[in-house]
Amino acid sequence: MATRINIKHKESGMVKTGYYGFSWTYFLFGWLVPLFRSELGVGALHLLFTICTLGIWQWIVCFLYNKQYMTRMLLNGWVLDGSDSDLVLARNALGISIPSTESARQDNQSNSNTSKTEDVFFDNREKSTPEKPFIREPKQEASSKNNSSDDDIFFDNRLRK
Repeated sequence: MATRINIKHKESGMVKTGYYGFSWTYFLFGWLVPLFRSELGVGALHLLFTICTLGIWQWIVCFLYNKQYMTRMLLNGWVLDGSDSDLVLARNALGISIPSTESARQDNQSNSNTSKTEDVFFDNREKSTPEKPFIREPKQEASSKNNSSDDDIFFDNRLRK
C-alpha cells in the first residue's frame, strides 16, 4: 500500500502529495497514472512498454512507480515536508541518506578549496592594466612614392583622401 507524504517546492512554496511504496493506482490504471500526475512523456513511454510487453510491464512497474515518481520530483527542486518520523520513514523507503555533520563540514571545506583552485586556475581577477588592442601595420609598397608619416596611420591606400 502506498504511503502519502507532502512534498514542497523550494522556490515557489507549492505543496503536493507524494507517495512511496506499492502503487495500487498504477496496478489498476497503468500508464494513465503518469498522465494524472502531469507526466505526459513518462505516460507515453509506459503506454509503449505496456503494449510491447502485452501488459506485463504494468504488473512490474506497480512496485517501482511511486519511488521513480518521487525521485523525479526530488531531483526537480521538491523537498520532503512533514513530521520528523514521516521524513525518516520516507527517506528510508526512497533510499535517501542524510550526511552526518562531520562529512557535511568536510564537503563544505572541499567546496571552498575547489573555488579557490578555480579562481587561480581560471584567473578570474581583474587585470590592473588594460590590454593594448591589436593594430595591423600597413604594408610597405615598393612603388610607393610618398613615405610621409601619414602612411603609418592608414591600413589601406584606398582610405586616403
